[in-house]
Amino acid sequence: MPTEKSRTFTDKHKEQVKRFLEALLDYQKYEKIEAEWQEGNPEPHHLVVNKTTKKDLAEKAYSDQDFYKNPQKYENELYQKEQRKYKSYIQTAMAYLEDLKILVRHSPKKGAAAKNLRFDLRLTSQNKQEIFQSIFEDKWKQKRENLSNNPSIIQEHSNIEVEQAVAGVEVKGEITIIKYMVKFKGDLDTIRQHQEKIRQAIMEISRDSRNKIVGTKEGCVIIEFEGSLEGFNRLESKIKSGELTEISGFPILEVQQIDELAFSDAADIGFKLTQWFDNIQINDWVYDIGIQASRLVKQLNNDMTVAVLKGNPAAEKNNLLDNIVSKIPPEWLSEMGLDSSQFSSNQILIRLLNSSNLDCIKFIAYELGDLTNFPGEIIDTLANRIPTITDSETSWQLALTLGKFQPENLLGAVGQTKTIEFPTDDWFDLFLALRVNEDDLIDVLIQVSSATDEYLPVGLQVCLLDETEEIFSKVEANEEKRYLSLEFTGGIDQFFSIKFSLGDSDMIENFVI
Repeated sequence: MPTEKSRTFTDKHKEQVKRFLEALLDYQKYEKIEAEWQEGNPEPHHLVVNKTTKKDLAEKAYSDQDFYKNPQKYENELYQKEQRKYKSYIQTAMAYLEDLKILVRHSPKKGAAAKNLRFDLRLTSQNKQEIFQSIFEDKWKQKRENLSNNPSIIQEHSNIEVEQAVAGVEVKGEITIIKYMVKFKGDLDTIRQHQEKIRQAIMEISRDSRNKIVGTKEGCVIIEFEGSLEGFNRLESKIKSGELTEISGFPILEVQQIDELAFSDAADIGFKLTQWFDNIQINDWVYDIGIQASRLVKQLNNDMTVAVLKGNPAAEKNNLLDNIVSKIPPEWLSEMGLDSSQFSSNQILIRLLNSSNLDCIKFIAYELGDLTNFPGEIIDTLANRIPTITDSETSWQLALTLGKFQPENLLGAVGQTKTIEFPTDDWFDLFLALRVNEDDLIDVLIQVSSATDEYLPVGLQVCLLDETEEIFSKVEANEEKRYLSLEFTGGIDQFFSIKFSLGDSDMIENFVI
């Protein structure tokens, strides 16, 4: 996904960045920010932030605001809304500092660790006044001058706020096609009722008969369009000039081309999942080879192994394959008539992979996936076993492990995990896996688990939506659910969404296969 960003560097954003920096530079007085100064290069001073959260930074940076002075005044729904607002200010400040090449994020984490922000601020000094001089009088001012000298960059208007409008395009024949989004102020349900009216209005304004809506999502309300570049330019020009401030009665907050969204205040508009087959890293996603069922089996067996090792420390093995065998429950070995003193670890693992014990197969495949390499005959066993397994989760685990060691093997799969912060302050791990099936379509596995707790919150719904936002699959957590799973098969370039709902809150993640 392209990462070029055009930001407006307004006084409002300058204030957000100042508050963010003031909170961090005062870290020694605030125990919820773990940071330290280190020598750096090329800038001489690095403020290394090892642990904090957007919530904690917002609390520090905006402590003078009524929301933080008198939180008891805010009802639950309003409280969450205000908290999200201030956390979005922190996200915006980080995005601007990234643009200025001052903030550098550490590698993304998954699970509970994803709540913690980890980044460096690369600064010319440790003195606040000198830091602000360097950032706001030099770098920020230069950005503003560049914007004012470039008429194609969006200008400020009293009733329109546009963060980005940069064009990434696709050419179909002689027509240049562009996907873009318009953010409206309004109620999601009401806007959905008027989608066709809005589409017709956009067609009239852009004079583009090819224009069509490809998705609707929450976020102040975002409607995604696909149409010609010429039509988009006409629409964008009217919004830039202030001539167009609303469509069908709904005020316009923002317009921008979808593929160029990187660190805007809007939610992620989606990216092409099959980039993972080419080993392309996507922001906030971490390579992963473990389905939830395998993790649970591993956790159970690890608990048993710890007890064994406490009684017999010598049981720890140096050889990696021996180590896996040492963790296998004795009953699994006895079922197959296997004695570790009579068979090599290599032989034992191959025989167990060919057994009918699905938990055993998942466990071994998952453990093998943690290694950097293992014998080719075990890899061959994984590949040969996949077509014979009818249990979906076991098949996926075999495919994920195979995909790590033989990415060119069409039986293999690739998986990644992203940790999501939900509006209720719950954190979820979203795991997606892909593999090519025999019809050259793409099988997709979706799993959701809690990033912080053993069980999912009761009532959490995960829905699979098509490009019209119609639900075609849904699962819901009860008090015994550790994770939720969905599977489907789609074609290349197919759009789909995953909707999370809990109580009165929901959010949507968009994807393209």
